[in-house]
Amino acid sequence: MSANSPETRPVHDVLIVGGGLVGASLAIALDRLGLDVGMVEATPAGALPAVFDQRNLSFAEATVNALDALGVLP
Repeated sequence: MSANSPETRPVHDVLIVGGGLVGASLAIALDRLGLDVGMVEATPAGALPAVFDQRNLSFAEATVNALDALGVLP
């Protein structure tokens, strides 16, 4: 069996490219619908500092409502 055979490749219902705000939010929403979600992100895990800098972050009211509905706001 080759490394690229269908038996060895992961299969997801949805593959999301990009783990930013939109990609991560979509992944959460689809997971809650029971879909198997895969995500591809170019930035290696741990490459960004784990700090919150509110000086460059703002959301429209509709975005806040959507994130609140997903349960990801504090």
